[in-house]
Amino acid sequence: MCPIDQCGFICTYPHQLTLHHATRHSPDNKTPLISCDKCGEEIPNLKMSISKHMKTHFEFKCQPCRNKKFETQEDLDKHILGHDSLPCDQCDKVFTIKWNLDVHRQNFHHPEGRKFACDVCGQLFFTNVNLIHHKMTHEEKRFVCQVPGCAKAFVQNFLLTRHMLVHTKEKNFKCQKCGNGFGNQARLQQHMDRHEGVKRAQCEVCEKRFFDNYKLKVHMRIHTGERPYQCVLCDKTFVQKNDFQRHMKKLHPGT
Repeated sequence: MCPIDQCGFICTYPHQLTLHHATRHSPDNKTPLISCDKCGEEIPNLKMSISKHMKTHFEFKCQPCRNKKFETQEDLDKHILGHDSLPCDQCDKVFTIKWNLDVHRQNFHHPEGRKFACDVCGQLFFTNVNLIHHKMTHEEKRFVCQVPGCAKAFVQNFLLTRHMLVHTKEKNFKCQKCGNGFGNQARLQQHMDRHEGVKRAQCEVCEKRFFDNYKLKVHMRIHTGERPYQCVLCDKTFVQKNDFQRHMKKLHPGT
């Protein structure tokens, strides 16, 4: 029961009473904060917030589950026992998720692995997701940056909004570990993943993991055969922009 006079609130669990106090009786309805015993960070005194924060200190990770964390090695071992062992019947690779095994079989052991074709240019892809990302390159770039001297344009408005941070220099999202600032939550999360060694972007074909989607995008060109950078002087093509630039400086300097 809430100890505040004339309130009358009754609940079953302690965390419900804590939440009630935070939303009804705290000054300005702000949730009270407590300090973490491990790192000293102040976090909301709510069961969900405390549990989520404490998991950031867990060190034992399950890679097949996108680096899901566990407090002890024993907890991780118990979790792994629940995984299925799914070997490929045509090679020595073993998977824990059936969908990944199916994608592997289709892409590496199926004679027609690249069955998703672009209806605009005819280029073939291993998965429908890759095809969807490719087709965005054919869309009209209707959202144009209005800053003088900037000719950038985008197919979606949220991409333009994200681009505008380049001009405004706003970095309101701060890393609590090193103090670096970032323009949006997504960039901050990518940065925090590097601190923790978490690679969230995973290749659907070979299961290799990367810290960010751009590195994954470049990696996918190995599977798709895409070589977007072409030298107009000798018709040589490249997978990465850096390789193309090195080629130009070495073989075609001054052009």
